[in-house]
Amino acid sequence: MITATCNVYGCPHKMHGHGFCSVHYSRWRRHGSPIAGGTLQGEPAAFIMTAVQYVGDDCLLWPYSKSPNGYGHASKNGRHIDSHVQVCETAHGPKPSDRHEVAHSCGVRLCCNPAHLRWATRISNRADNLLHGTRRQGESHGQAKLKEEQVLAIRSQSERSRVELAAEFGVSLTTINFIIHRFTWKHLP
Repeated sequence: MITATCNVYGCPHKMHGHGFCSVHYSRWRRHGSPIAGGTLQGEPAAFIMTAVQYVGDDCLLWPYSKSPNGYGHASKNGRHIDSHVQVCETAHGPKPSDRHEVAHSCGVRLCCNPAHLRWATRISNRADNLLHGTRRQGESHGQAKLKEEQVLAIRSQSERSRVELAAEFGVSLTTINFIIHRFTWKHLP
């Protein structure tokens, strides 16, 4: 039995729909052309080499795929690595120790400007997040169940029964204890 191949010139894959393989078919559906969409091989690596030589002050944003956490996503020697890490390694040398990570002085996750990247410890990088306003804390944290006013009210009523406070605010007793003892919501007075 002979199976038909994709109608895109040079594509050896089996036909899926409308004369295209599954990849070209989905590009045809999404973009109106079976060859639209994808990134040409070598373009991300060329962008990284261009970024390493970049001398401007503006952010140089990664134009290709992103990882789920919002950083530029590329591959190097067959393994996935964030684009800003590749630029930092190329521009500033290898990571000094396992305790170091790439820090953005601009606070923009997609930025690949080597002047905005440096090796920093996790503590230093988290301090930068606070300065940039990119740290999710308090109400802006995705799992926050309380508002700042409620947390301040809980702290002002710390003489009340913690069980009562937990029932009133609809949270666990542990959450109330963490708020009162400032294990959480540390940024509030």
